[in-house]
Amino acid sequence: MEKRAPQVIRSTVAGGDVSVRFWPGKGRPLVLLHGFLDSSQGWDNLCRHTHRPCYAFDLPGFGHSDIPSEATFVAYGQRIALAAQQLQIGPAVWVAHSMGGAVARAISNDPALNSDIISLALITPAGFGTVPLASVMDNVWLKPLVIGAFPLVSANPLSTLLAYPSQISGGRRASGPLMWRTMKSALRGPQGPAMAAHALSTLNHLSPQDLYAPSAYTGPVASLWGQKDRLIPASHAAGVQAVYPQASVTLWEDLAHHPQAEQPRKLQSWIDHVAARSRH
Repeated sequence: MEKRAPQVIRSTVAGGDVSVRFWPGKGRPLVLLHGFLDSSQGWDNLCRHTHRPCYAFDLPGFGHSDIPSEATFVAYGQRIALAAQQLQIGPAVWVAHSMGGAVARAISNDPALNSDIISLALITPAGFGTVPLASVMDNVWLKPLVIGAFPLVSANPLSTLLAYPSQISGGRRASGPLMWRTMKSALRGPQGPAMAAHALSTLNHLSPQDLYAPSAYTGPVASLWGQKDRLIPASHAAGVQAVYPQASVTLWEDLAHHPQAEQPRKLQSWIDHVAARSRH
């Protein structure tokens, strides 16, 4: 299949601009939300090889999107959903990875925002259990140090090269494009990543009643997990099924946290399968 090049478009909504990479195509559109320290470019491989229209969003504070109005996933979700409505994407399959999963959950839980979600595909998603690594941002002594050091550490290719195999990919090295996106996030400054880390850390303080509260969204949900994931363990799948009782769960034993880089063609097949089963 011939590779497709994206168009970069911007949507101006209440609170700030949102940057979106768009690939035209045929069939049910995909709306794609990336994870922490990534950007819409993380979906390039997938979007260039699928025939479907794709809208890959830069989450607030990442890529070329403005920082969020506040460090809550409700604020992230509102800005992304309003941008999607402004772009008139219409009914689509929403695909969310890692931190993007927490954003997708916030959108799906709002009846005023979830009407165009015909199916959710959640890939090693945050938002359904505590994230121990994010709790560092809550430490009153460590927080200033972490925020101050973040641009220096993340902008260093060696740091990414060493941390990615041990913490994210289950032993696989970070690709050049992923290292470059992480460095660009760092060079933009610490505010966007710091706000995102704070939003993730708030999950650690929710009561079980709030963390596992059933969603207002009752459409199809599919979740994908990696047995080797050290950031967001596969045990969080139980949280997805508590929030979305209708959710199906798929576990890949040889997957860590980042299937876009680890197993891109297998991920594409999984997403195509989810999209093909979506309601109309």
